[in-house]
Amino acid sequence: MVLEKNIQVQVQSRGQFPVYVVKNTFISAKSYPFPLPLSPQQHAGDRRGTPLSVLIMGIDSVSRANMRRNMPRTFRLLRDGLGALDFRAFNKVADNTTPNMAASLMGLTQEELRRACQPASTVFDACPLIWRNFSDAGYVTAYAEDVPSVGIFHHGRFGFLREPTDYYNRPSMLASDRYIRHSAGQGVEAALCQGGATSISVVYDYSLSVARTFRDLPYFGLYWSTGLTHTVVQWASAADEPTVDFLQKLNASGALDHTAVFLLSDHGIRFGEIRATYAGLLEERLPFLFALFPPWFRDRHPRAWRSLEANTGRLVSNFDLHVTLRDILARGYEASAESLPPLAHGQSLFHEIPLNRTCEQATIPEHFCTCEQSHPVDPGDQRLRDAADFAVEQLNRLLLDYPGCVQLSVEQVSGGRIGSSRRSVSPRARSKVTTITVTFVTQPGGAQLEATVRQERSGFELSAEVSRINRYANQSRCVEDSFAERYCFCREFLEAGLVA
Repeated sequence: MVLEKNIQVQVQSRGQFPVYVVKNTFISAKSYPFPLPLSPQQHAGDRRGTPLSVLIMGIDSVSRANMRRNMPRTFRLLRDGLGALDFRAFNKVADNTTPNMAASLMGLTQEELRRACQPASTVFDACPLIWRNFSDAGYVTAYAEDVPSVGIFHHGRFGFLREPTDYYNRPSMLASDRYIRHSAGQGVEAALCQGGATSISVVYDYSLSVARTFRDLPYFGLYWSTGLTHTVVQWASAADEPTVDFLQKLNASGALDHTAVFLLSDHGIRFGEIRATYAGLLEERLPFLFALFPPWFRDRHPRAWRSLEANTGRLVSNFDLHVTLRDILARGYEASAESLPPLAHGQSLFHEIPLNRTCEQATIPEHFCTCEQSHPVDPGDQRLRDAADFAVEQLNRLLLDYPGCVQLSVEQVSGGRIGSSRRSVSPRARSKVTTITVTFVTQPGGAQLEATVRQERSGFELSAEVSRINRYANQSRCVEDSFAERYCFCREFLEAGLVA
């Protein structure tokens, strides 16, 4: 008789939570406006006078276009069955998961994150995560992921010293990852199953448990799945049925009567054959974002709803999601709500975004902007080679801080596009400048890189960080910095003659 291992997780209430509500200011609290437990009418779904709960469900590395291709049932259920708002021009603001989610959850750019609470790749305990504002307002908070080694706050970093939310599934997922994880041999990210369940279903089940347990209290839940979708673009198809099942169960539970649900991804697939195409470049920058609001929200808050509908066709970034979360907490969607002080980045989706909004206004670096016009040029164009050489020169300066990494050189220019920009990095520059997006291969190591540079009379300047568009496995194991590892080729491999 063979005994199979399994990990069981149960969400149980820890007793009465203090409940408050934010009014007029962002984090000041007043007594909650109705007694607990809820009245029979509120139990029956009449939650129109109560704060909205928030559920954020993320699926790693899925563009909106790839959801349509490989998750068609989910796409149709969201748009046609549940009436979700489909933000068709949701544009990421940074390269990978952590900085994109820092923009969504903290309203910080990558550089601001470093200055505020991440001077090195350390822990996030001191960072201004928005769920703490919800917690201060009396919300129950929950956070769960399915691959603990490459989580939002753990890839190249150390997560949290203290449990960051009231409910946190990391201890159970560490045990699951050790004892019952099944992968496909494609790297640490490809944790396809946990025991007999898909990894994404484990996260879905956890979020449903939180929703059912705290149906009488406002809660904030952040859930993230990486295991199925991170590595291969087609594997998103395996997430289709579990996601449909999750949405149907969430709807049947009654949670959608009092919860704002955001389903999103951080970016499209970042590696592989499709990423080397222009379509792949666009998909990497255009993840999906859907929003579900309670059925009564449209009639009760028509002004906010009109703005939400208009914004589905406007340029939207992660920073806008952050401001919208702040507005949900402060009930900024109500017609009588006082205006909150503006933040450095982003605009609430409860207010209409201008049709002519630019990437600069949305705090989207030019390298990741999908709005600018450009045209392909021959890979042999000298302008591409000059831009590639400049980008590598900048990378080599950064790599000097990591003695275990060798200096790089451009082996081949694979392709590129040339366009124009309305302004340069310098705020005083008024004239248009040439922008060059170039894809190239460096040696040693065979890194496939993509950079966007501006060309002015004074020379080149990088518009943002350089993207790595092929996998680097353990080439950079001699560094622990999540930024440098994308470019580093360790000297030990060169000395051992292990050069791609």
